[in-house]
Amino acid sequence: MANIVVDFQDTLNKVKKIEQLSVEVRNVANKHVDEIGNNVPSVWSGDGAGRYQKKIKKIDTRIKNRAKALERNASGLKASVNRLKRAEEYAKNLFSK
Repeated sequence: MANIVVDFQDTLNKVKKIEQLSVEVRNVANKHVDEIGNNVPSVWSGDGAGRYQKKIKKIDTRIKNRAKALERNASGLKASVNRLKRAEEYAKNLFSK
């Protein structure tokens, strides 16, 4: 029978990296993309400017959705690690008796 070895600490470290990445992605949307959209009216007017702002808003939404997806993935991975850790501890306790 094959054993599956999970390095819990390594996995939790990767969860932290994913969480940090989600924060960085959200910051890009909040600082840079929002700033571009907000500054358009001061330098550009007309139909083209309006369409450009709509496009910027779509891009902003996509970036923020990607950040949320990263957060969900990190949360799910963390929950899975904790469940697996508890199951392993339970099995050790059960079979050590």
